[in-house]
Amino acid sequence: MKSSVVVAKHPLHPMIVPIPIACFLLALIGDLAFTVTANPFWYLFSAWTMGFGIIGGLLAALPGLADYFTVVSRQAKRPATMHMILNLGIVATFAVNLAIRLFATPSSGAGWWFALALTVLGNAALLYSGWLGGELVYRHRIGIEEEPLEKARLRVTMSPEEVERASHRK
Repeated sequence: MKSSVVVAKHPLHPMIVPIPIACFLLALIGDLAFTVTANPFWYLFSAWTMGFGIIGGLLAALPGLADYFTVVSRQAKRPATMHMILNLGIVATFAVNLAIRLFATPSSGAGWWFALALTVLGNAALLYSGWLGGELVYRHRIGIEEEPLEKARLRVTMSPEEVERASHRK
């Protein structure tokens, strides 16, 4: 099933999703570094990467939503819905996390540990959501442009010379 939002025949959604994935993973790395070093740089690093991840996640949601309503088959609706809900929940989790960081200082005790727990939870959910996204692509063929079956059969049953001659007849 071909994607509904493409750039130069490439689906847009999978081109954008690495941005929030990388940013949220970097936020986890920054939080772990802050936990070990107590260097405020890492606290700010995590906050900035969360901000960029939230923006990237919302941008990735737009073509994902378009695909959800235009190309997702009935059989793929359930995993696609779970994938969408999880990703929106992940973005919301990191938005709450960022809000906590904006109104708290790095040494605010319980607030920091709650923020760290949200970072870990968000990244764990991201792993599962990525697995669901893989299911949508590899099992349900979402975002994959496949050639018509007849054309594929001709290519398989014809010799290379016959394929060459047939392509020149057009």
